[in-house]
Amino acid sequence: DLSLEWYYDEGSYAALAYFRKDIDGYLGYNTLPETVVVPSGSYEYEISRPINESSTEVDGFEFAVQHMFTTLPEPFDGLGVIFNVTKVDSSSEQDDLPLIGLGDSENLILFYEKAGFQVRLAYNNRGRFMQTKPVVTGTRQRDGHYVDDYKQLDLSGSYDINENFTVFFEGINLTNELTVKNAEYKNQTLQ
Repeated sequence: DLSLEWYYDEGSYAALAYFRKDIDGYLGYNTLPETVVVPSGSYEYEISRPINESSTEVDGFEFAVQHMFTTLPEPFDGLGVIFNVTKVDSSSEQDDLPLIGLGDSENLILFYEKAGFQVRLAYNNRGRFMQTKPVVTGTRQRDGHYVDDYKQLDLSGSYDINENFTVFFEGINLTNELTVKNAEYKNQTLQ
């Protein structure tokens, strides 16, 4: 990892990072034939389970900014904003496919923290990512499953009544966005 960070004011910073990771035996999923022995006999099944796969490289960059508006008059001096973006790339030696669950993301957060009050409004965007790899079993083949680009708006807040007691609320996916899953091509909608 290589990162540059600049803390330019109290509670405010900007950061840029590059990362590269060499991974051996990363977690994947596969369906393999397996013999199950029970008192009534032996049975052949296709069992899907997590497995340790081959090696891969993951590289990408992250950019983040957090700014506190401390120069605003009270009570607005508790306002702040956070923006971050992560771009990532991976492929395995085994099949030249991306890692499961790995994708780009962007977040924009407006928040307020002062005198025991905390409120956060967050816009989150996650790029398309692979959920399950393609599977070939005998003469059957199933395409990989992907989760399409996904955006949502979340709202949360809390108030510290005292050191031991906090009340909070949380609203997730306020705009009621749908999760769309498809095969390799986006017009192959699965869910």
